[in-house]
Amino acid sequence: MRGLAAYDGLPCTGQLVEGKTYCTDIWFWGLFPVRNHTIHVVKVDVAKRHLITSERHAGIRTWTHSLTVESADGETVWLDQIWIDAGFQTALVARYAQYVYVRKHRRQGALTATSMIKRQIAANLY
Repeated sequence: MRGLAAYDGLPCTGQLVEGKTYCTDIWFWGLFPVRNHTIHVVKVDVAKRHLITSERHAGIRTWTHSLTVESADGETVWLDQIWIDAGFQTALVARYAQYVYVRKHRRQGALTATSMIKRQIAANLY
């Protein structure tokens, strides 16, 4: 997500490993750091092109991200679904997530970009 967020601490090559937890620092717009963001890889299904992560840091209780990449009519369809629990900040964080993911898909050349961000209070979503 060049320009929006940079992640320090994720593998540069290869794929994320199912069951592994990564600790990263996120820099938003290259100016604002979020330290010790934890990304736990819940599921990696290469054959189905599906990834689920459960993420958190001091301001976010739960950020569950499901990513599926599909082919439809010769096009590539990316489907990001995000469930967020950030306490009283959930509405603001969900709005930011919506902005980030719509922009990410547009930068990747998507013909349309919509988002499905759900504000969630439940702790266990998978």
